[in-house]
Amino acid sequence: MGCLLPILLVGVPLNLSTAEGPISQEELLALVTTTRIGAVTPQRVVELIRERGIGFRVKDILLQELKAREADPAIIRAVEGFRSSRPPESVLRPPPGVEPPPPVFIPPPVEPPATEPSATGSAASPAAAATEPAATPVRSGLPDRETWPGFLEEVRSTAMAYTENLPNFICTQITQRYLRRLPKTGWVRVDNFVAELTYYDKQEHYKLVSVGNRSAASDATLESLKGTTSTGEFGSSLNYLFDPATGTQFRFEGIDRSRGAPTVRVGFRVPKDTSKRSIIFRDGTTELGVVTPYRGRCWIDPDSLQVVQIKERAYRIPDTFPITRFEGSTEYDRVEIAGQRHWLPVRAEVLMENRTARLHTRNVIQFKQYRKFGSEVKFLSD
Repeated sequence: MGCLLPILLVGVPLNLSTAEGPISQEELLALVTTTRIGAVTPQRVVELIRERGIGFRVKDILLQELKAREADPAIIRAVEGFRSSRPPESVLRPPPGVEPPPPVFIPPPVEPPATEPSATGSAASPAAAATEPAATPVRSGLPDRETWPGFLEEVRSTAMAYTENLPNFICTQITQRYLRRLPKTGWVRVDNFVAELTYYDKQEHYKLVSVGNRSAASDATLESLKGTTSTGEFGSSLNYLFDPATGTQFRFEGIDRSRGAPTVRVGFRVPKDTSKRSIIFRDGTTELGVVTPYRGRCWIDPDSLQVVQIKERAYRIPDTFPITRFEGSTEYDRVEIAGQRHWLPVRAEVLMENRTARLHTRNVIQFKQYRKFGSEVKFLSD
C-alpha cells in the first residue's frame, strides 16, 4: 500500500555518525525502505554496506524480499557480494577491489504438508524453543473453580492492555493456500502469497509483496486477491473477545497443556448482537458480508496471563450465505524485537467451506522476521 511509505519515516533520527558494527538484517531492510522514501540515496546505502559489512548470512529468501521491496539494483548487488555458505564470524566482506557479482533470484521451495492438515491442529513454532521467562510474570499457580472468577478478570485486564504494550514493528506474513473438493479429497496447494505487515500506532497495515513466488503489482492489496484471506491476528481479535461490552460468556474448562507447559483452558461464546466477526464473500463483482456469533476455546499461560492459543468457529451462518463453515486458530509465542520479548502470533489457520463451489479452502499462515518498526541506524545529512 503506497500510503504506508510516508509513515515509515516517523521516528527515524537522521544521524549516521553513531552507527557501529556490521549491518543487521533489520537495519538493511529499514535502509531499503528509507531509500524508497528519499531519506537516503541508494549509493549511500551501498557505501555503508561496504564500509560496515554484513553481520548475517545472506540467504535466497532475503534476496527475494529485497527484490519484492523494489530495492535499488546496486544495493542488491552489494548484498549479493556477501553470500557465503558459512555463517558470519564477525563481518563478511567481499575481496578488496572485486566487484560483487550480480544477484541470482531463486524463489524458495514450498513443501506440501506431510499429512492431511486439520483446520485447528497445532504445530510447534520456531519460537517455541525460547527458554527465557515471560516478561514480568503477574502470578504463579493455576486457578480452580473457586479462584476462577478472579483469574478471569486478571486475564481480561491483560488482554485489554495487550495492544497498548505492543511496540511498533514489521514482520513477514507467509500464507500457503490449499483447497479440497467435496466430498472430501486430499488437500491440494493452490498458491502462496507474502505480505509485509506493519503494526504502527496500534493498527495493522498490509503490503502485498509477492503472489506465487512472483512480485506483486505495486497496486495489489489483500482485498484484490482471489480466494481466502484474513486479518486481525495482532490484538484486535483478543480485544474484541475480552472487552466487557462484547458480553462474551466464558467458562473454566480445567487445566491443559500447550507445547508441553501447563495452561488454563477456557471456553467462550460470543453472541451475534455484539459480535464483530465478519465473513466477506467476493465473486467477481459480487460482494456479500455477514456478521455471525462465534464460539471456541483459548489456552492461557498461568504466569503471564497471556493467551497462547485460540480456536474459534462461526455458527448460525445464514442458509442463504455462500459460506457454510468458517473456523480458525492462532498460536502465540514469545518473540524478540529489539532486545525485548513480546507475545505475538507465530502461526494461524483459516478454514472455510463454500456451498456453491462445493470445496474447502484452507490457509496456513506463518509470521516471521519480526523486527522493530524503523531503524536504529542514524543518518547524517551530507
